[in-house]
Amino acid sequence: MALSNSIAEVEGVIEARRPSVFFVAMSVVLLVLVAAGFAPTFFLRSMFGTIDPALGTPQMPWHLYLHGTVLTAWFVLLIVQPVLVAAGRTDLHRWLGAFGAVLAVLVIVVSVWTVTKSFPRNLVAGVDLVGRRANLFGNTATLLAFGVCVAKGLSCRNQPDAHKRLMLLGSIAIIAQATQRIGFLVNFAPLGIFGVLALLIVVLAHDLWSRRRVHWATVWGGTALIACNVLFVAIARSPIGMAIMNSVYGGAAA
Repeated sequence: MALSNSIAEVEGVIEARRPSVFFVAMSVVLLVLVAAGFAPTFFLRSMFGTIDPALGTPQMPWHLYLHGTVLTAWFVLLIVQPVLVAAGRTDLHRWLGAFGAVLAVLVIVVSVWTVTKSFPRNLVAGVDLVGRRANLFGNTATLLAFGVCVAKGLSCRNQPDAHKRLMLLGSIAIIAQATQRIGFLVNFAPLGIFGVLALLIVVLAHDLWSRRRVHWATVWGGTALIACNVLFVAIARSPIGMAIMNSVYGGAAA
């Protein structure tokens, strides 16, 4: 047992010092997905001539600009952190880690606020039951998975190999909105969930290729991600879920 623990510790040190090329690349992929998915409605809104479906104008509520800015900042930080580690600037990495913890809380708070504000907007925009259900339960599931993975990642900040996997998986958990929008652009709606699963599989494959086994943090984070989504799909389709829908939509869920 002692020998096994020593080997694990040595592997952790080696991996922590190895340039985090994979994690930088995955972080860049996530930011590209965010940019592509939200280009028509946020980043390049004026270029696409997007009209807000609830207001009927090119402008959108300011809380959506705040939401987009906070989420973008999170995915930019996700790139910066492994780059700093690869550059040997672990001091700056730790300093930004404190900011990242605050930013993670902001992601959840602003996202919950945005979902809450979307209820009347969805009704005005004529979003159907499936869309309203996905907005409420789908976003709740992804935010829960994000919070669980990031909290666990922060608690494992002294275990670099676990920390970076959990932070990446937490970020993958909230990428579904971007991949779903890309799916709408290419007329393939299931891309939302398929994109998340594909990214999870890539992380699993990387573990198998680089370590010859799946890291416990990948199993833990991947399980949390899938479990949260399965749980909320079950709730959404239950009588309890419909009662919640009727409550938040003022009896207009059906």
